[in-house]
Amino acid sequence: MSHHSLNTLTYTALLVVVISLLSSCAITVDSNHVGRDFIRLGTSRIQFGVTTKNDITALMGTPSYTLELKSMGRHSLVYRYFSRMAEAVAPDQVASRLQTFHFDLNERLTGVDYVSSFRDDSTYFDIEKASRIKQGDPRQRVIELLGPPSGVNPIPPPESELGEVISYSYPVTKYLDKTYHLLTYNVLIQFDKQGNVTTVDVMEPAT
Repeated sequence: MSHHSLNTLTYTALLVVVISLLSSCAITVDSNHVGRDFIRLGTSRIQFGVTTKNDITALMGTPSYTLELKSMGRHSLVYRYFSRMAEAVAPDQVASRLQTFHFDLNERLTGVDYVSSFRDDSTYFDIEKASRIKQGDPRQRVIELLGPPSGVNPIPPPESELGEVISYSYPVTKYLDKTYHLLTYNVLIQFDKQGNVTTVDVMEPAT
């Protein structure tokens, strides 16, 4: 992982922990799929700071699992699905999608992230372009380089002097010896209250 920052206390630190927990796994199962398929929940159907955990489960059903980070004042619901029968972006990969919903201790939605290697809604992006993002760049410059973000986290902790974090992520899932192996590539970008870049975190899986 590479990181450059003007501030040592950033909201990205919390999201880095969450993404690190999600970024790799190995699931051994003799099946063509893992989990229950779902449709991405768009931001038009949720409201940050208002939507609750119960609202999400009413819309999405029971999550694949929950991440508890109470020491950081957050927790997350994770929905995950892998399918060997669906078409992935790359022919040697398994189609996979994950959507993660982040909540504060009051169970109010603070952010949402989505990753997919399904051909019809892939979140693939050119991770090499992240190196062109500089501190102080406006949000629009980031969008021009990397495209629409796959994750938005607009509500930082109350003590933070910084603003929104957006993320770009895509998964690489392969099936070997009856085991699904997931790795994800991630870029997290935090902005100040004026919408200018303060931190860029690039997280690539070890090879």
